[in-house]
Amino acid sequence: IYLKHQGAIYLLNSKANISTTIFASNLADNGAGVFFECIESDSVTYIEKLRFVNNTAHQTGGAIKWSSIEPIIENCEFLNNNALEYGDDIAAIPDDFVLLETAQILNK
Repeated sequence: IYLKHQGAIYLLNSKANISTTIFASNLADNGAGVFFECIESDSVTYIEKLRFVNNTAHQTGGAIKWSSIEPIIENCEFLNNNALEYGDDIAAIPDDFVLLETAQILNK
């Protein structure tokens, strides 16, 4: 399956539990298996016992891509997934950036 922008499952600000599923041979720009976009703090997604096999992203996240709120991922298997830019298995966009001063870096 080729999905232009996001994967086989696309979740936007959703609470979800996904388990015991195989995502195989999906093709998308980002997150070929599962793509999570969560900006609301109560949008927690749980995924467990999933198998991601031979999924390909033209950009990021061969198996999974998430932004802002990280899903809880347990007991998943990743085999032969590919992303052309980064994150063959998992790619993420952090919810916040912090500017560090030189003194902070030197002092760790």
